[in-house]
Amino acid sequence: MPNAGGRIRFRPQGTQAPADSRLNLLEIARKAGIGLENKCGGVGKCGKCRLQVTKGRLTPTTRAERQLLTQAELAAGYRLACQASPRDVKSVVDVQVPALSFALKQRFQIEGLAYSGKPDPAVRVYEVKLKPPAIKDVRSDLSRLKDTLSAREGVAFKHASLAALEQLPGVLRANGWKAGVLLRDEELLAVRPPGMVRTYGLAVDLGTSKVALFLMDMASGETLAELGFMNPQLPWGEDIMSRIQYANTGAEEAAGLQELILRRIGEELEQMLAPHGLDPSDIVETCLVGNTAMHHLFAGLPVRQLGFAPYVPATTSAASVTAKELGLAVLPQGLIYLPPPIAGFVGSDMLAAIMATRLHRQKGPVLLMDLGTNTELALKVDERIVCCSCASGPAFEGGALRHGMRAAPGAIEKVRVGTGGEVLVSTVEDAPARGICGSGILDSLAALKNADIITPAGRMLQEPAGVVEENGELAFRLAPFADGDGWVTVTQNDVREVQKAKGAVRAGIEMLMHHTGIGPSDLLRVIIAGAFGNYIDPLSALSIALIPPVSPRRIRQVGNAAGVGSRAMLCSSSLRREAERLAGRLEYLELVAYPKSELYFASAMMLSEDAVAAYMRKWEKRRK
Repeated sequence: MPNAGGRIRFRPQGTQAPADSRLNLLEIARKAGIGLENKCGGVGKCGKCRLQVTKGRLTPTTRAERQLLTQAELAAGYRLACQASPRDVKSVVDVQVPALSFALKQRFQIEGLAYSGKPDPAVRVYEVKLKPPAIKDVRSDLSRLKDTLSAREGVAFKHASLAALEQLPGVLRANGWKAGVLLRDEELLAVRPPGMVRTYGLAVDLGTSKVALFLMDMASGETLAELGFMNPQLPWGEDIMSRIQYANTGAEEAAGLQELILRRIGEELEQMLAPHGLDPSDIVETCLVGNTAMHHLFAGLPVRQLGFAPYVPATTSAASVTAKELGLAVLPQGLIYLPPPIAGFVGSDMLAAIMATRLHRQKGPVLLMDLGTNTELALKVDERIVCCSCASGPAFEGGALRHGMRAAPGAIEKVRVGTGGEVLVSTVEDAPARGICGSGILDSLAALKNADIITPAGRMLQEPAGVVEENGELAFRLAPFADGDGWVTVTQNDVREVQKAKGAVRAGIEMLMHHTGIGPSDLLRVIIAGAFGNYIDPLSALSIALIPPVSPRRIRQVGNAAGVGSRAMLCSSSLRREAERLAGRLEYLELVAYPKSELYFASAMMLSEDAVAAYMRKWEKRRK
């Protein structure tokens, strides 16, 4: 039956498509321009096209789904897109598309949830035609422009950049006294030939490990290009504290870190601009968000005070500097807008994520998690939003693991251990195994714990099949290396590294909930943001007690929310003002000083909810 008013809503993209009971969700997604993995051609044999249904009814589960999906996945609402069709074409069906279900071409295009804000750029464009000077009218070119804009557009400006003053006479006389002008607030920013002026901008999400760039048409809010790359500062420290310590060794070292990121952004930007026939000088404004250390290093601010308690930032106010001041290769007089950091280890990237997810407008309690090398959390309860930072370290990015690697081709990203001990792995691009990435190690811990190969306390057992001893340490074999020389394994030390990372995050969540007087059952929604957070399996995260015990249907993965927020603030002056007001009322919780913080961390390292609770009970009993 064709669509009768119903629709399928694909999240986090926000794409909607008409419901049609004659088509399965895979076919509906294709028609909507969403490419889903389906190695078997959509006949229910590969299990790649997994979706989670969060609202609405579909046709009953098929035999293929019962064979390819676990009981936990079925209970959580997971379906295979090729096997499920709309049941009621008059209603709405909401489906969450896990990052791993996207076809490879689209997988790297996922930016995050859609943002529907109306563009309101700080830089405005006006096309003008001036009356030429005469013997009886010898007003300056600038005065002539001011008078024309005031009379015809009702627009006034007080200042003009030197660059604009240099451009103005030549452009006017070469184009019959016509010109396109760029104004920002009360300043004349630039003058160009008529028809040649557009407001292009650059949004940047500067992470400790990864950097995301977005080329924007600020007038329309359209994303013209996007690009991601590893932070070139990585060799000087994978975590924030190592980076800060290096910068604190001297002014030359700190300036070197700043120069690295400025130069690399400029190089990558040129690659983005070329297909559009644009030049770096066409970028008239930039908005950059990042954690507080990255913000300070980029802006050339001191970070020494961030390396010692009480970890005080140089500023928690918004700032605007010219590109020329910092040396960014865009329009020299163009502004770089830096939204306010929140605290020493909660940066403007969390503020951007809050804006993108509209956390401040949601009915709470709602938890927002931006997972990565430095994990930031925000919990909304009533009218309060309390934030904190967790030093989760590089394990979530594949670091500190024996065979850890980034999520590149050949990285194991999904693991299952069958009831008979058989091991099933999926790799990025289905390439031969080369190592294991963050989502893969999280999946491995859940699979090994559920198969009783590691205990809830994280101890690997020697008896199960697949466990071997390597270099005096127990290890579990996942898959042979691509070159046939040895195996990709999960070692006992790998388990401990992930326990520390996940323990830091879960402890932070527990302290936030205790501080605001709520429990896991009160959480209406858990929003997971960040590149790493986009690729983890929520069921695995629940299984190892990374996330508090909530229904999987209450979990939402939204991708790079900080990048979405950065783009929104680039294109909207009103959103900047809203974000600055919001930053002033966000609360920061310092976890190091929180009562019983060590106990929260120790219990949070356990790999099951029962084990977490048992550890807490044991401690309370000892205390009495």
